[in-house]
Amino acid sequence: MVEIVKSRKLAYFPIRKVGNTSIRAVLKELADGPGDYWSSPDVPLSPLTRFYARGCHKIAVVRDPVRRFLSAYGNRVIFHRDIGLRAYDRLIAKALGLSLTPGIEEFCARYRLYYLSNDKIRRHFRLQRQYLGGDLGYFDKIYKLEELDRLAEDLSQMAGRKIEIPRLQTGGPKLRFEDLPCETRRKILAITGPDYKFLKGIYEPPEA
Repeated sequence: MVEIVKSRKLAYFPIRKVGNTSIRAVLKELADGPGDYWSSPDVPLSPLTRFYARGCHKIAVVRDPVRRFLSAYGNRVIFHRDIGLRAYDRLIAKALGLSLTPGIEEFCARYRLYYLSNDKIRRHFRLQRQYLGGDLGYFDKIYKLEELDRLAEDLSQMAGRKIEIPRLQTGGPKLRFEDLPCETRRKILAITGPDYKFLKGIYEPPEA
């Protein structure tokens, strides 16, 4: 997936639960009208996506994988209730014996079923590695979510005016990894492990 501001030759590759709602709002302000802002379908990075972004300054924002997982659980599973939001999702969950509002332990224990049976869960829990195509070297600049002020500064220079990035989509409980049962922590580390390998040198996994 890519968001492009044509007049700025800027291509942003969003990742769900990594500030993308906030960043998109700012990029739309940078665009010279609706026709200057273009968004591809919500799919992982592909050769077609790369074609769309040719000649652009390519940026992405990444996040600590465990913190992203817990944020997605609190915001999408608990706050937005994505598992039971639509009638057919409720039917599928019922057929599989899945709770519509699982606790974090149950969600982790049956994670693969939740992931495979619900497209909203898949989009928000998809690995960052999948969103970005597995190669950070493709991008001109990578920002950490904790360093959005750096992105705001770069966008301000591009726009010639001060840019501030708001915090949106913050609803839901804030879980702390260290407060979770040991077995649940191990399951989360197994789920997020591929992203820690992908983001090695940027983020390191916590102790289980």
